[in-house]
Amino acid sequence: MKRGIKNKCYRTLEFQARRTYFHFAQTFWSFQNRIAFFLKLQLFILICFLASACELIVIGEKQRNEPVFDYSKNTPFGIALRFKMQLDSNDEQYASLLLASPYGKKYSAYERYEMQSEISRFKRQIMNKSITDFREDTLSDSRYNVKLELDYIHNVFFATQKIKESWYIIDFQYQ
Repeated sequence: MKRGIKNKCYRTLEFQARRTYFHFAQTFWSFQNRIAFFLKLQLFILICFLASACELIVIGEKQRNEPVFDYSKNTPFGIALRFKMQLDSNDEQYASLLLASPYGKKYSAYERYEMQSEISRFKRQIMNKSITDFREDTLSDSRYNVKLELDYIHNVFFATQKIKESWYIIDFQYQ
């Protein structure tokens, strides 16, 4: 007798499961439910797309492109950069070739030799510091002042002069 009850309960549960599945399939695939399902699916895909598109928006500062510097002797800013670059690479002799007197003449070898100690002191002050800002001030067609800001803290001033189509540094100062 217990066996018959067990079979009967099992058959009843099996019938209820089939009936529930059939009812689910019938209601799920009805026309209105299909439309609602596809609308929900489209909404889900749209939300996923928008969430992935939010990765394109960067919160914070815009990346700044580093400016390209002209290291030629044809510009007053370029001669100041070249002078700093030579001091950074520990080439004081070539850096002294970029200097000239305020009277418009290049220094002689003896005068450059006499300036080596001043150039060495200046090199120790500005060596391996990055340029964070720069300014140019026009005094005349052949004279410019160039100000470099180093590591957001220190300022370096260069007075430049054009001598025979090339620019030379006639004075430099560290603050």
